[in-house]
Amino acid sequence: MKRFAGAALAAAMLAMLPAGNAQADPAAEIDAIILETMKQSGSAGASDNDGNQLSAEELYRLAQTYLKGSGTPEADFKRAARLLAKAAAMGHAGAQYELGDMYFLGNGVRADEGKAEEFFRKAAGQGHEEAMTSLGWIYFHDSRKDSERKLEELEKEVARRGYDVDLFRFTISRPAW
Repeated sequence: MKRFAGAALAAAMLAMLPAGNAQADPAAEIDAIILETMKQSGSAGASDNDGNQLSAEELYRLAQTYLKGSGTPEADFKRAARLLAKAAAMGHAGAQYELGDMYFLGNGVRADEGKAEEFFRKAAGQGHEEAMTSLGWIYFHDSRKDSERKLEELEKEVARRGYDVDLFRFTISRPAW
């Protein structure tokens, strides 16, 4: 828990920086502060472009700051997508779900329902409940022949994992979000 509190602390620290340099890149400053905080926590994992060792969870948490615009004037979906792609490649279910959502909605990436389905399927395979619902929504509203069979299999998996099947059925039958 202590290790991830650093991202919130770093965002708060950035908010206290003087706003005098118009050429400074706020996103780069956030990266630097958060990465320094993560290095101090003794993290290890994937290497970013600067050689900093980050775990999938840390990449995911950093991406969340860009998705939400925490400590920045606005959200940076493209930067978030790059970080999520790294974490997703490392098998992080939350990153896979978020990246699927970005592909579905076209936030930070070109909308691509096929890629959205792929990332939702990866996250759902790890038991990510929201990914299962998103994947179910795609299958429910899809006209491909095998979609009904896939939906039945997914519903069995939802039940096997102890999730609320009635809520799953209700949610996937709703119009697009």
